[in-house]
Amino acid sequence: MDAAIAAKAAIAATSNRDRKTRVFISYSRKDSVFSNRLVDALNARGFEAYLDKKDILPGEPWQERLDSLILSADAIGIVISPDLIASHVCAWEAERTESLQKKLLPLLYRPVPDADLPPRLARLNYIFLRDDDDFDAGLSALEVALETDIAWIRQHTRIGELAQRWDGANRPASGGRLLRGEELTDAEAWLLTSPKGAPDPTELQRAYVHASRLFETGEIEKERAAIARTRRFQRRSAWALAGIALLVVAGAGYVLWQQRETDRRETLVMTSAADRAIAEKRYDTAMRIAVRGLPPPGRSPVALGWSTREVGGLEAKLAGAAQLSRLQRVLSGHMDAVNSVAISADGTRIVSGSSDRTARVWDARSGELLHELKHDGGVGHVAFSPDGRRVLTTSSNTAIGVARSWDAVSGAPLGEIKIATNINFIARPLAGVAFSADGTRALVVKGFGQAQLWDLTSRRVIKEFKDKARYVVNAAISSDGTRAIITGMETAQIWDTDNGTMLREVTGHKDFIRAVAFSPDGTQVATGAGDRVARVWETATGRLVGEFPRHDAEVKAVAFSADGSTLITASADKTVRLWDIASGELLRELRGHADDVTSIAVGTDGRIVSGSLDRTLRIWDVSEGSRPLRHGGPVMAAAFDSTGSRVITASADNTARIWDAANGSMIRELPHNSQVDQAAFSPDDALILTLSENIVRIWDAATGQPRGELRNDSGIFGARFVADGANTHVVLIFSKHAAIWDALGGKRVRELKNNDGSYGSPAVSADGRRIADRAKDHARVWDSATGALVRDITSPGGASVWSTALSPDGKRLVTAESSGLARVWNVETGEMLNELNGHTTLVSSAAFSPDGLRIVTASNDHTAQIWDAASGQTLRQIDGHGRGLNTAVFSPDGKRVLTASADGTARMWDVSLGTTLRGDALVGTVCAQKLIGAQTFTAHDAIDPILVGLAGVNPCRQHGPLAWEYWTDLGHAAVGRFKKLVGLDPRS
Repeated sequence: MDAAIAAKAAIAATSNRDRKTRVFISYSRKDSVFSNRLVDALNARGFEAYLDKKDILPGEPWQERLDSLILSADAIGIVISPDLIASHVCAWEAERTESLQKKLLPLLYRPVPDADLPPRLARLNYIFLRDDDDFDAGLSALEVALETDIAWIRQHTRIGELAQRWDGANRPASGGRLLRGEELTDAEAWLLTSPKGAPDPTELQRAYVHASRLFETGEIEKERAAIARTRRFQRRSAWALAGIALLVVAGAGYVLWQQRETDRRETLVMTSAADRAIAEKRYDTAMRIAVRGLPPPGRSPVALGWSTREVGGLEAKLAGAAQLSRLQRVLSGHMDAVNSVAISADGTRIVSGSSDRTARVWDARSGELLHELKHDGGVGHVAFSPDGRRVLTTSSNTAIGVARSWDAVSGAPLGEIKIATNINFIARPLAGVAFSADGTRALVVKGFGQAQLWDLTSRRVIKEFKDKARYVVNAAISSDGTRAIITGMETAQIWDTDNGTMLREVTGHKDFIRAVAFSPDGTQVATGAGDRVARVWETATGRLVGEFPRHDAEVKAVAFSADGSTLITASADKTVRLWDIASGELLRELRGHADDVTSIAVGTDGRIVSGSLDRTLRIWDVSEGSRPLRHGGPVMAAAFDSTGSRVITASADNTARIWDAANGSMIRELPHNSQVDQAAFSPDDALILTLSENIVRIWDAATGQPRGELRNDSGIFGARFVADGANTHVVLIFSKHAAIWDALGGKRVRELKNNDGSYGSPAVSADGRRIADRAKDHARVWDSATGALVRDITSPGGASVWSTALSPDGKRLVTAESSGLARVWNVETGEMLNELNGHTTLVSSAAFSPDGLRIVTASNDHTAQIWDAASGQTLRQIDGHGRGLNTAVFSPDGKRVLTASADGTARMWDVSLGTTLRGDALVGTVCAQKLIGAQTFTAHDAIDPILVGLAGVNPCRQHGPLAWEYWTDLGHAAVGRFKKLVGLDPRS
């Protein structure tokens, strides 16, 4: 029974992308004529719309039947009228729709007073279909609303139906009703990619996916156990066969074959684990998993090699995690929680304070420990003086708090201030410490409503800031030393440090404000509290500038970027998040700490240092690389020249622009009279073509002067340069045919036979020997020398092919499709080699890397993705654009990807890891550059059932039996076991 259910679920998952969008119309019987007209119009436009009047049989239990219809619908349209509002059945339908988190679309047919509308309808935007409204315009607005995020909505419907069946079966913890494999991975990705404005997943759907993951993890554990039993069997078989000379060859062959199969299965298990770690943004964990599962140096000749499909897939995960990871280095050595971190103004040193009674000064570049500054109690706060020459630390012991000053270069103590911290016989820790702008004074905050400004030379209090007795949590001082902020329960107070008067109080938090920081120019101040919210305030007025969505636990630290445009928050949810202050947008989330992140510091070079209860510091590089190439309208296409030194962009702002790829400066602008749809360099970089309206213009790439035009009033829908010996030609796609033309002479060279026209830019192989285009659900490949049709490929499911790309040798074709998929095909046989499934909506373009080993796709879901062409595994998702992407291409050296977006920008991204580095070189680079201080599996990693027993293991040091290190490590292990056996090991 379970197997049958699993088969049905698999069929449903395959067909989900290709079925019609289901729309259930809720209406009053008095509106039947209009409602039937609406259903017929929707069905005519390709939707599957239905009414309860047509589909419910007389005498049926109506609630059960309607519940089934609503559950199977992707969206529910409610025809609003006074009679519908008065109907208890329609009210039940709306309430049930909301409980299932379905997309709800109010269709206003007859006006209803606002006061009579249920709140669930009143808060939504109407689609107007009244008698005096334009019915076709309203229907088009409804169609747009229905198609918005439809791939995600259909998945919502499908998972909702599966979850209801699972719930109806009393939620079994195992069996065919649960999701498995790629279906489960897709469902988990779906939960994490909810589009803005789309209905949220229901609690039942979340519970269903969670139960599926628990079952999948259990099955993986069984697989691991089976692998372990197999390995034990291998070892026993090897010993038994050693004494039987006649069976040595046969037995050895069997064991080696079984070992290879076991290695294959284990590689797939490790690929699944690495993929899950990447989805959870635990990139260093993913890298450790991948390195562990990949072939080590000195591997056995019979072991899986780099050329196998399974190893290629895991290698792709390593490359993707390494490219996505922002981790530069992990600093370890503290024996207890890290409470505070700071980075010097020149970025050369880091200081950390810990509950292990030490502060440590580190070299920020090498990670070397420079000094250990010992204290009598836990170190709660650390800071550098503005010139970076001194370190200030605070520690508390019984009723005395101590603020010490140290020489940052030598580590020698310079002086200390002892401060009584008890009140009413209760000891309080020092709440905070900060340097003044000139480094001669320190703001020291006690934990009971008092802050003092100390002169570090005379060791005297020169100013006190007192208010009503309250528990003070933290404090900060502005960079110019004129303002201080002191935080407590729900409020923060801004003070004038010159006269000691309180200027204003800011309120809004609902818990202790544990984090506070001034912006670099002092005009803004950020606060973070136990209510999980961070806020930014205007220092001069106390006006709230922005509120940033909740972490999953209290906010423990806040900081500004060097330019003041970005807010960085750290939380007990183990994450560091970066926010754009102007828009409130979440820019990046940094994961990797195994416990609360307690503190953060930001360097002038953009690096972030975080400290955690997990006893480590992490250094992150969050720089974005090259700046965006901006237009005044959507960028329709972008391309490199053959050297990668220049970029050409085409835009809806009626221009094409040439850019310097190294520094992002504009070299030249090519004006047009209308939107420019395509632009490209010729193979020899001497010419540029642009397509605008029905004109292809040829330009001199060096001077920007026009060299020729190819015009067709009936329409030119695509153009691309193609090399033909010493000549430069252009492939043109017309409405009813396609041909190759002389770029400068304007004469037709040859027709592409059996071409009935298309729309969009054709694809040309790197050697110029093959040309591809698309038409509806077809992709076609021609021989450019003869114009003969080589292959006609039909995409399964009827999805439209949006664009095509050929591999450098012309033997493979990738199609970008409206279904959200890209597919890789063998041009010689027409066989589909891979299906690239990861985008959530239309894939607008695809391109091969110069070596043909990688593919990049661009999508309307605002992302580009890089894939391993052989295995179909995702290497990296590129986020950062604010709207859909039109094109994405590799640079000639394969180290960068250039994306063009409707947000008005083109951007270049470093993708060198995984595109130019492969095999042992990739593993070596990852271990040497991306896992510095983080090569060893942690105890937190080992919680995963797949990684049990690996805590403390360094996968970067594993070797195969043909490496001398393998036997050295084996010898050391044998000696250690012998010592333990005879009692010579002091740890035994």
